[in-house]
Amino acid sequence: MDLIISSATHRSGSTMLQRIFNSRKQTMIWGEHLGCLKEFCIIYNKVKTFSINSRRERRNYFGSNENPNHWIARITPEQHLVKESIIESAKVFLNTLYTSKDHDVIGFKEVRYGKEEITLLRECFPNCNIILLVRNPIDSWRSLSNTRWNESTIHEYITKWNNHVSFYLEFSKRDDKAFLIKYEDIVSRDKDTMDLIIKLGKLDMSIVNRVLNRKIGSSETAQLSPNITQLIKNSCSQNMIELGY
Repeated sequence: MDLIISSATHRSGSTMLQRIFNSRKQTMIWGEHLGCLKEFCIIYNKVKTFSINSRRERRNYFGSNENPNHWIARITPEQHLVKESIIESAKVFLNTLYTSKDHDVIGFKEVRYGKEEITLLRECFPNCNIILLVRNPIDSWRSLSNTRWNESTIHEYITKWNNHVSFYLEFSKRDDKAFLIKYEDIVSRDKDTMDLIIKLGKLDMSIVNRVLNRKIGSSETAQLSPNITQLIKNSCSQNMIELGY
């Protein structure tokens, strides 16, 4: 796995960025997979709980030369083995799903991942470049709320945006292969942002411009009430200020 795009929420430009990278023939950035890595995290948390809770069972069983006359109903391997198994399982799943002999840069994009999933991805792929994509929450909600498939309430959206963006900001500061990119800097063709995209994608600016000059899959923006706009500003103010919104 070479390049992963993780967007804080829907309608933040992940497909546009995917199209930019895929304009290079040797690159294949696959689409969303409905956040299936969340299931790996759920499995890990379930098995980890049994591993922690069965410490006494393990100790008693192995301390008695594996005497079967001990209660062993929940006996589970040590926690580090639980973690290793999840990392290996997720890595094999993604590498097998997205294998390709025709591309030298392979990855995917997703719009549902926060701290647990990104942490797992980094443990699976230590050398993979991860783009953390964010957009002004007022604009992304304006775009999202006008789609027929949106099932989030405004409060659910605000919680997700804040949680994901807070982690993205923190993670990008300590991981030298994680890059925080703002949607607005892509569409405005900010030089530093363009230079980074070109470097990560092995592109040139003419290719990037061809993609940015053509909109695909855009939705009409909804009119937000002043109350909703103010609610987003008030609830997301800390992260918005840090991002320069």
